Amino acid sequence: MRLLHWFYIVMLLVLPFVHLGHKIMTESGGFISRYLPLIIVIFLVLGLIGYAKKTPILVRRLWRVSFWVFLEGAFFAIMYVGFMLSTFGSAVLLESVLLLLMIAVLAPAIVVLYQYSKVEQPFWSRSA
Repeated sequence: MRLLHWFYIVMLLVLPFVHLGHKIMTESGGFISRYLPLIIVIFLVLGLIGYAKKTPILVRRLWRVSFWVFLEGAFFAIMYVGFMLSTFGSAVLLESVLLLLMIAVLAPAIVVLYQYSKVEQPFWSRSA
């Protein structure tokens, strides 16, 4: 794997660990609130590693479904930003920008999930 892949993986993992640390320190939130962001990012990282190393991890169909789930989530987050800005205006500008920044950071991983789950990838035919 190239150094760029590792930098991107570390960048993806930093925010969920900071979020988890904050939740633990303030003793707030339940299991889902604390650990779900980390679980989601670890799942994305597994797909990135599988794509970069050209090796099958789990099954292709799971990665294609996860691509569509992440893509729909990004689409609905963008719609939510539009709703928040049209309803509340500049009062939610910072939150809107942060949500759009998060989508921009996740966009390359979503594209990689699509590339990784293509049936034409040679490593999927070897694993069947």
